[in-house]
Amino acid sequence: MELAQTLTEAVAGEIDPKAWVEQVLNAVLHLWKAVETEERGCFLRGWCYGALYGALDMGEPRLPNFSGSPGGPEQDDLDRAKWLEGVSQAGTDLADGTAGVALRNKILLRIAVDGGHPGTTLRRTWQAACDAADDQALAQAYDALSWPEPIGA
Repeated sequence: MELAQTLTEAVAGEIDPKAWVEQVLNAVLHLWKAVETEERGCFLRGWCYGALYGALDMGEPRLPNFSGSPGGPEQDDLDRAKWLEGVSQAGTDLADGTAGVALRNKILLRIAVDGGHPGTTLRRTWQAACDAADDQALAQAYDALSWPEPIGA
């Protein structure tokens, strides 16, 4: 709708071509972000579960079910790969010397503040990750993650 209005104005000579090109690029970037949202969400959920499991010395979270994506079986495979990448990154972050110890301590302290409920900490961590990614749609799509069983897609 906004692009059509911009095009109409450009044809009428009321706007310069630079602004029209910016609108097109903006639309492409928004489309790109929407396409990557599913995979980004799988990575972030994998990281959140992996970080909590790791901080609690529970090993790695089990691999959740990835099936039924609107993108088909190929997208399920991409989602699964991103989940595993997120879990792996959490392990790497936790093993990163003093920074890893600090991350572990922050998670354990947060669990204590949350009354000893890792599920509450998981939800807070997930929301913080979505905020950091500036992705409120993703946060709303998975507003309540289950604990201790991970949610896939």
